Amino acid sequence: MLRTLAALALATAVSAEAPALALADPPAPTPCGLTNGAEVTIDVPAWHAVLLPWKIHPGDVVSLTAEGSMHGGYWLAPWNGPSGLASWRARSDWPLPGVNEYALFGTLSGIQHTQRMPFVVGTRSGCVRYSPAPIDGIRQPAALWLDNNDVWPVDNQGAFRVRVSLRTSRPVVERL
Repeated sequence: MLRTLAALALATAVSAEAPALALADPPAPTPCGLTNGAEVTIDVPAWHAVLLPWKIHPGDVVSLTAEGSMHGGYWLAPWNGPSGLASWRARSDWPLPGVNEYALFGTLSGIQHTQRMPFVVGTRSGCVRYSPAPIDGIRQPAALWLDNNDVWPVDNQGAFRVRVSLRTSRPVVERL
C-alpha cells in the first residue's frame, strides 16, 4: 500500500508540473527551412492573373496563404473561397483539369516560358520548392503567376488576398 501511495504521489507531482512545462513556447521554425527571403501581400482579382515581382531560382521555396472570395460569373455558381468549388471539377479545357473550379493556383513559369510548374494554392499552399529540369544543362529561374482555375475569367467578380513568402539560400531576393 505504501508503494501505491508513493506512486500516486509521484504521478500527481509529475502531472502538476506538466502544464508548467507546456506553457513554454517552442522556438518558431524558419518557414520552409531556408533563412533568407521576402514576404508580400497582394490582391489577385478574379478576372486576371498577377505576376509577382521576384525572380524564383532553382531551390527557392514559396509558401502562400489566401483569403477572400470570388464569383465565377456562372449564374448558378455560388461565391467561393481560394479552394474553389469542391463539388465542381474542372474539365480538360480549364487551366488545371481535375482541380476544383475557381480555385486559386500558382504557376512557376520559366523566365523563357520553356517550363511550367502549376500548383494549387487554395487557402494554404504549404512549401513549394522550385526544381526545374535543366535545359541545355542549365536550370532556369522562374516567375510566379497567381490566377484562378477558370476557363473564362472575364466575367468573374471578387478577389483573393494572398500572402506570399519566398525563402532562398541566396543572400538577396532578386526582382524581375
